[in-house]
Amino acid sequence: MWKKDYGGTEDKVFNSVCIINNRIYATGSNSTHPTDTVADGWVVKLDMNGTQLQETFLSYGHHPHHLQKETLNGITPYSSNSFIVCGANFHDFIDSNSTTGLIERYDTSLIIIDSLTVKTLQQSVRYDTTSGYFVSFNKVVNISYGNVCLIGSAEGGNGGTNMFFELLTPILGWYVFDLRHSGGHLNDFGYSGILSSQGRVIGVGSTQGFSGMPSNYCTNNNLGLEDFFFSEIQ
Repeated sequence: MWKKDYGGTEDKVFNSVCIINNRIYATGSNSTHPTDTVADGWVVKLDMNGTQLQETFLSYGHHPHHLQKETLNGITPYSSNSFIVCGANFHDFIDSNSTTGLIERYDTSLIIIDSLTVKTLQQSVRYDTTSGYFVSFNKVVNISYGNVCLIGSAEGGNGGTNMFFELLTPILGWYVFDLRHSGGHLNDFGYSGILSSQGRVIGVGSTQGFSGMPSNYCTNNNLGLEDFFFSEIQ
């Protein structure tokens, strides 16, 4: 019905989209924006015909000793006039690197309106990792009473990188209520998820292995080294 191009001349990508009050909100990353030398998180507001109405960029600035890249992987309506985005902040250090998960809540005019706080009073949740570690959020699932569950990937758990669930609750401010690593003895990745009618969160992703198998890898060359992965939490 229509096809549009947005975002300038450099690399840009949309990773997720939602609709609130007959407006389209798409999120991803954009390398045209000049704040960082790599890329910034990017939120674009469109009408239902694809005409761009507004855009905003998410950047934590440029560090003189390393490059930073923010990318937004997921967007989910939170209320009738706000939405939550999640993603990652990549720190490219001189000698090593790390990836920090991040979350922001915006109103529909693309202004950050909420403090999703874990340890410090900031306008975002930033799961800072030490050099060489990895945390990335890919999906926000609304649960009930303002609680949200984040699905992504993180170092830790049973081994390597695991599918990662984290519940945030607004009680007494935004705090981490619980978290779960799920997977086998090799890398597992969480990409998306839904809330079931039983009130459980189902996460989907991929796995390079599974618990209890000696090899942990799929040894059939016709099937590759990764399998699909489901995990359900209550």
